[in-house]
Amino acid sequence: MQSRKIKPEKSAALYCRLSRDDDIQGESNSIANQKKILLKYAKDHGIENVEVYVDDGFSGTNFNRPDFKRMMEDIENALVDTVIVKDLSRFGRNYLEVGYYLEEYFPSNDIRFIAVNDNVDSSLGEDDFTPFRNIMNEWYAKDISRKVKSAHRAKALAGEPLSKPVYGYIRNPMDKKHWIIDPEAAAVVKKIYSLALSGWGTDQIARYLESEKILTPTAYWLSKGIVIPGRKDTTLDPYYWGNTTVKGILEKREYMGDVVNFKSYTKSYKNKKRYRNDESDMLIIENVHEPIIDRATWQAVRTLRNQSKGRRRSPKSGIINPFSGVMYCADCGGKMRFRHYDSNGLEYFECSNYKGKGTRGICETTHRIRCDALDMVVKEELRKLTSVYENSKEEFCRFLEKEYESTCGQNKENLEKRIRTLESRNEQIDILYKKIYEDNCFGKISDEMFSVMSKDYEKEKKDNTELLISLNDELRREKDGKAMKERFMDTVSYYIDVKELTPLVVSELIERIEVFHATGTGNDKHQRIIIHYNFIGSCELPEGDDANEIKIDTRQGMSISYSALAV
Repeated sequence: MQSRKIKPEKSAALYCRLSRDDDIQGESNSIANQKKILLKYAKDHGIENVEVYVDDGFSGTNFNRPDFKRMMEDIENALVDTVIVKDLSRFGRNYLEVGYYLEEYFPSNDIRFIAVNDNVDSSLGEDDFTPFRNIMNEWYAKDISRKVKSAHRAKALAGEPLSKPVYGYIRNPMDKKHWIIDPEAAAVVKKIYSLALSGWGTDQIARYLESEKILTPTAYWLSKGIVIPGRKDTTLDPYYWGNTTVKGILEKREYMGDVVNFKSYTKSYKNKKRYRNDESDMLIIENVHEPIIDRATWQAVRTLRNQSKGRRRSPKSGIINPFSGVMYCADCGGKMRFRHYDSNGLEYFECSNYKGKGTRGICETTHRIRCDALDMVVKEELRKLTSVYENSKEEFCRFLEKEYESTCGQNKENLEKRIRTLESRNEQIDILYKKIYEDNCFGKISDEMFSVMSKDYEKEKKDNTELLISLNDELRREKDGKAMKERFMDTVSYYIDVKELTPLVVSELIERIEVFHATGTGNDKHQRIIIHYNFIGSCELPEGDDANEIKIDTRQGMSISYSALAV
């Protein structure tokens, strides 16, 4: 006997929706109240086979809701023939999309639609007033969005953080608008900054935290019973730190005690996707809560990270060389790349534009300098610098002012020029992006070509934006000459007895080091470098003696001397 497939009985979908904005209407729109109304309607009208679909906490301005999509799948699978909602606003607040479902999709799929409180029942024919209700529902959503934004802006201007406390802070039980330090998590934040100051990269720090069995921020919050919306459970490995998590911690201004609002935005009340704001568009209010990291340390870490981007780490220590990011070729102006030679274990910096070894560089000579020689020369120069400070602070202060006045004007002009160039390029990228988008829409370029070109433009604009942030920070420091002078003097006094050049020491005192090609041969070989200090640039230190030379034997019969000269 052949088996006969029995078609299941179709059911009525009772759809309930509630967004956070609807909470202001109280219990009338609660999920429980909607269910009660819909179940009673189904019972009173003899509808026995029902299925309840609930989207709690979802906006009606878009239809990307879990249970709504499940209901649509059931309709496509011929499991549902009726959709019942409390009123049209529960179904949605987007006039165009609601109209599409009510006027096109449901009729073509023989779906009966009922809105109980609005007296809408598609089986009784069209209701001419329904489109006007949909328009008013959308207007309501727009009005609520405007009011919510206005309320948020008022809170933000008052210094109230709009986001949840970042890792390391908790809400003050006595004042929910204020953050206080969470000692356990704050200790981890301090450790992360300490390692970063030592030259550790984000991946190194992440692996260290994992080896020490330190809970990730999400796992830590879950262990404390704190639920963070949008955060996924990390029960698979609560100790696995991603380098992006470490990077985020090293970039948060909140650790200096600042409140940072408007980090992201939406383009429309209908589009709930968040887009990150540029730092210039964020609202930053300083010194609102107790800091975990002082400003000098936070800025030092930021400077170190900007300098060390894309730099190789030493195979010996596993950390970034202290001079990475500040080394430049004196002839072509290109950055110098860190090198390690396995044959002799020596470490060098050499010009990245060297025209050799099959490359297409523009620099005719290598401009190579040994790291050990560089370390000794810079230490000697810093000894002379701190010696001037120790002999007479007043004379040192006058020396700083004189050198700053001779260098700051040109430096500020160069910074402003670079900033204008980058901003202009970003504007051009926006125009070009729109053009290739239109060309793609009209079939002038293929989807593959659009994908490649758009990614290139996006990467270039991202890199430009990161550089703009760094340049604007530098420009602000240049304009605040007095504060820079005092900070440089404090830094010099702090490092008077420095024994080791760390990435922090170099970044605090030195802006850049220019290396010339070595001249001479044999024991008469000589190489010159120029050290550009923060605040004062390159200068002849007023110590009175000639620049000392450092001489190193490279191999039998060969030696090279190094000296640091301003001119």
